[in-house]
Amino acid sequence: MSLQPGQFLNNRYQIITLLGQGGMGSVYRAFDRALNRHVAIKERTPDPTATQQTLAQARTQFQREAQVLANLSHPNLPRVTDYFSFGASDFLVMDFVDGVNLDAFVKQRGAQSEATVRGWANQLLDALEYIHARSVWHRDIKPLNIILTPDGRVMLVDFGLVRVLDPNNPYTATAMRGMGTAGYAPIEQYATGAQHTDARTDLYALGAMLYFVLTAREPTEVHQRVVNPAALPAPRTLNANISPQIESVILRAMEVQPQNRFANATEMKQALNARVVPTIPASQTRSQLQYPSPQLKPSLPKRRSGSAFRISWWMVGAVFVLLVLCASVFTGWLFTNSVGVQPAVAPVSIAWTPTMYTLPTMTRVPLQPTETPTLLPTLVLVPGMRAGEERGVGGALMVYVPAGDFTMGSNDGPSDAKPAHVVYLDAFWIDKFEVTNALYKKCVDAGKCARPSEMKSYTRSSYYGNSAFDNYPVIYVTWDDANVFCVWASKRLPTEAEWEKAARGTDKRIYPWGNTFDKNLLNSSEGGKGDTTAVGSYPAGASPYGTLDMAGNVWEWVADWKGPSSGSSRVLRGGSWDNSQRLVRAAYRYDFPLGSRHDFIGFRCAQ
Repeated sequence: MSLQPGQFLNNRYQIITLLGQGGMGSVYRAFDRALNRHVAIKERTPDPTATQQTLAQARTQFQREAQVLANLSHPNLPRVTDYFSFGASDFLVMDFVDGVNLDAFVKQRGAQSEATVRGWANQLLDALEYIHARSVWHRDIKPLNIILTPDGRVMLVDFGLVRVLDPNNPYTATAMRGMGTAGYAPIEQYATGAQHTDARTDLYALGAMLYFVLTAREPTEVHQRVVNPAALPAPRTLNANISPQIESVILRAMEVQPQNRFANATEMKQALNARVVPTIPASQTRSQLQYPSPQLKPSLPKRRSGSAFRISWWMVGAVFVLLVLCASVFTGWLFTNSVGVQPAVAPVSIAWTPTMYTLPTMTRVPLQPTETPTLLPTLVLVPGMRAGEERGVGGALMVYVPAGDFTMGSNDGPSDAKPAHVVYLDAFWIDKFEVTNALYKKCVDAGKCARPSEMKSYTRSSYYGNSAFDNYPVIYVTWDDANVFCVWASKRLPTEAEWEKAARGTDKRIYPWGNTFDKNLLNSSEGGKGDTTAVGSYPAGASPYGTLDMAGNVWEWVADWKGPSSGSSRVLRGGSWDNSQRLVRAAYRYDFPLGSRHDFIGFRCAQ
């Protein structure tokens, strides 16, 4: 049936506009009068050639599938909130996702960088791990069905071809007709015999989607590949910037025969994030290597001539070999700990002194034997990464901050930020956004994190657990709550120095965006919002590395004590929605007792 703007469905949903239309139905934007919010409504139209018995069976299966989908809850999936039938059609009501689909995005902007695409892929693989664990296959993954939201998330939408596994019949058909989209549907999706779709069907389609966004070229339809295996050009022949590692992941995911693909989303994610040890060309000089010290960068010795010069380089070579051997032993130890019992990293304390920070020894405290280790990937720091490069970890984007010096503190700020002094930091990753309600809830649902002490915010009686605020920063969490979450996510709280460098860069700027305060670039008291705003709401206020909301919105816990490496208070950074321009300066330091829970305190993680 064709729905018109203004028409009501189920005495609740008012149609606003048609969003899209295909062979199996239409998608509309509508307004939910009961919950006072916009929603998307998927209409599934019946097959006009089907018998009455087939139509009845299809409707029964639709109801069963809708019940399963309504119980899905994941940051990269829209929630199904209602389903009903009207006339001959069936309807699914779900979250309305604002953004642009990847098909339009790539066609407008061209092939995307590998770092960006890797972040998208990790988010989608997280979502596939989640639905596959519940025996749900999407079966129509393609760029048109992946929405890039303003905060950088990718959302997998349109479950029009969803299939819910019947444990008594692995060949259960979907309630809707359709074989998927040419180029993204694998061979088994066309089969009518013994072959059936499963998790590997979605992995083929995801591989094809990665092929498209990295090359800006539609993948070859699978039947052509059956006739001519060379019909699919290798990704690197179309984009030389694609690494051999990512190319191999794509080609394996897109194997014609299901048994040759990745067995599941976890296996594909491990391959996507596998450590690739870079080789250092023999011609590379010492000045191009990163220094291992987390504090002050040493000066290079002057080059000498003659035998002394040869002996010096021999010693350097010996030290380099020794470092490689130590790194190998450490990596093996780290792998053993991470597979058997997930290690937690105790905070790295930075004690404030008039001249520099000191970094005590890092300790590793294992979780209890009964606890289940997380399966979130650890990002690897390798030469050649660019400042601000983004990658996704556990549903959150992280940005890369390279090694080097920066000026910490300020001579014209509060006394405890004086004097300004130069600090050297190794490279690290930090969350692009503050941890959101939705992300924190994943840890709570996993039984690892304590629920925030209050479900409200300053002006809202319903906040945490309310889907309307899923993308807002989590609040009412203590320092310990924040630390537990970061460890669960295979991360840690940032040190003060890391937080400040990520916020202001290396040019001594006062605010993340520069030296002039602008109330339109952050959520502070001058802006008059009077409460938290969704993370990423002020993209023009980004730091030099692309991190957002590092001024205003919520104060953020960091790893360190204020003063000695002990006591009952920890440092907060960044200011909040209730603070003026003086308190949101990047060098401003504040502290609160460890157990404090407030509507203006949140956090982000580092790695």
